[in-house]
Amino acid sequence: MNKYIINIVPLTKIPLYRDQSFYYLHKNEIPKGSLVKIPLGKRTINGIVLESKSDFPRLGNITLKKVTSITEENFVTSDQIKLAQFISKYYFVSLGIALKMFVPQISSTRKKNSESRIMNHESLKKITLTAEQISAIQEITKTSTSYKLQATSYLLFGPASAGKTQVYFESVKEILKNKKNGQALILLPELTITAQEIERYGKFFGTDKITVLHSKLSKGQYFKNWSAIKNGEAQIIIGTRQAISAPFKNLSIIIVDEEQDISFKQWEMNPHYDARFVAQELAKIHKAKIIFGSATL
Repeated sequence: MNKYIINIVPLTKIPLYRDQSFYYLHKNEIPKGSLVKIPLGKRTINGIVLESKSDFPRLGNITLKKVTSITEENFVTSDQIKLAQFISKYYFVSLGIALKMFVPQISSTRKKNSESRIMNHESLKKITLTAEQISAIQEITKTSTSYKLQATSYLLFGPASAGKTQVYFESVKEILKNKKNGQALILLPELTITAQEIERYGKFFGTDKITVLHSKLSKGQYFKNWSAIKNGEAQIIIGTRQAISAPFKNLSIIIVDEEQDISFKQWEMNPHYDARFVAQELAKIHKAKIIFGSATL
């Protein structure tokens, strides 16, 4: 007997004038965020569970379809669903299409990828901070009694080689030191500069602290890194705009480096979005600090 009614978002395009989720029947409660298979028309597609109800009106003239199968329970987090709902509303895109960017392909492959760990263990030379750098770090890392987006967003301006990276390093180090199991997200505009930045962060923090997330990773490596972020094993996550969709467990600070770069905008496919703006909402959801670094004003 099907005792529960399950509210599910199909991971496909639904016209915006229609409901973005549908009700299905299942014999058991299914946790929010679970990845399931559902019938939609003549197709069987993936969907994400929003809620389960055992107490619902039985209407004799309405027949609900049943959930086909459960792929994985608790697959995406409540915070990811919140961010997908924001993207859907702000950018006028189907909720299913917005949620799809948060759902990686499941893989048990554990293929080694050279970008997952940096082999160079040479540490960065000790750098003496300037008074301006110290002042910026103190302002960024000071404790806030309550979360206010305007009070925890910072613009760090300076040309190349002006010392912004050292401010990033020290700010991340201080915030993660004071927040148990905290995570840092480093957003970069281009894949071409990712390897260089991974090496720099690896030298400062240690290669075991760094996890990367971008579209060029193999399916197996991407899912492995994605899972490490979700489990809280990944402490410092470096990636391109796609990394904003990661399942952060305890995100504490976001750095958007070279924020003047237009590559932070997603043009090629739906959903079209600006990762810089979405990162602000991500910071708001997690009550995290966010730094925008720019070489131009």
